[in-house]
Amino acid sequence: MLGGKAISALNPRDSQPRGMRRYPRHLTRQSPANRADGVAQGDAGAFAALEGVEGIMNLKITPCSLAEANNFVLHLHRHHKPVVGHKFSIAVSDLHPCGGVICGVAIVGRPVARNLDDGATLEVTRLCTDGTRNACSMLYRSAWRAARAMGYSKLVTYTLATESGSSLKGAGFRCVAQTKGGTWNRPSRGRVDKHSTEAKLRWEIA
Repeated sequence: MLGGKAISALNPRDSQPRGMRRYPRHLTRQSPANRADGVAQGDAGAFAALEGVEGIMNLKITPCSLAEANNFVLHLHRHHKPVVGHKFSIAVSDLHPCGGVICGVAIVGRPVARNLDDGATLEVTRLCTDGTRNACSMLYRSAWRAARAMGYSKLVTYTLATESGSSLKGAGFRCVAQTKGGTWNRPSRGRVDKHSTEAKLRWEIA
C-alpha cells in the first residue's frame, strides 16, 4: 500500500516492470483534457499519490524504437503526427518502484529543410512529453550528446513562434532564425497540411 492506494492499481494490465516499454496510455500522466483518450481517473489519482514520495521522479534516458516514439507522438503531441523515418530516437522514463513509465520521446533525423541537409547536421523532428518537469530539456541535451557521438556537428529544431523555448535555452540551444510558416498547398500541387502553418523559430546547437 502507498498513500492509501495499492501499488498494483498503477499497472492493472502489465505485471512485468521494466525500465523502458511501449507507451502505456493508462500509465501516462496527462492533463484532464487528455483523459478522454482512455486514461482512467483512478490511475491518475494513483500517480498523484506516488509523486509525493521522495525520489519518485527519477528520470533516466532509455532506448526507444521509432515505432514506440511514434506511438507516443500519435497520442500526445499537440500539433504534429508521427514521422516516417529517423536516425535515432530516445525516451526519458520515470523509474518508479513499479517499473519505468515513458514521460517523453525525441525523434532525430535528417533536416527537413533541404539547405540544412549538409551531412553534418541533424534535426529533432519530434519532441513530445506528458508534461513531466525537466523531461524536455533532458531529451534535448541527450539528443545533442548522441548526435555528437555519431560525428554530427550541429543539431537543429523548430518551435512555434508562440512558444517560449525555455527548455531549449536550458539545454544550450540558440534561436537563430524565424520562418514565415504557411501552407504546402499550391494550385499546381495540392497538399493537405498535416502540420501547424504558424510562424516558427529555428534553434540550433553546435
